[in-house]
Amino acid sequence: MMRKPYTYATFLVILTFLNTFNTQNNFVEALFELEKVVVRNALGPGNTMRIHCKSGNVDLGVQYLGNGESFDWKFTIGWRTMFWCNLNWDNDFRYEEIRVFDVDRQDHEFCRPICGWKIKQDGAYCYRDRDTHQGSMKLFHRLYAW
Repeated sequence: MMRKPYTYATFLVILTFLNTFNTQNNFVEALFELEKVVVRNALGPGNTMRIHCKSGNVDLGVQYLGNGESFDWKFTIGWRTMFWCNLNWDNDFRYEEIRVFDVDRQDHEFCRPICGWKIKQDGAYCYRDRDTHQGSMKLFHRLYAW
């Protein structure tokens, strides 16, 4: 069976592109892994949080979390994957919206395989678990302040 020469050329161009792109930010590797997001209510005793998370056409529905409870889901990373959540507490007096996963923010680099969030009275804290030249960083960083 004779294959057309442009088939091999196309394959080599795509392979070269993916290899070059992958060495820059490991995005191609991340495309084939499942990512997990966990959002935890850390507002304090007596504070129930309503959370509604979405991504494009994916609607994860409304969840109600008591203090210390969490909501999580898994997904496959795409080229423009972004999940955001609307948060309400204090009898819906408080409303915030946060991006809990965003490829453009390079979350596929910083919080793989779990992107953990703590929602506190002063902001939203993201758990970063990443090995660096200085050792492993495993800290919560406040990414949203209110």
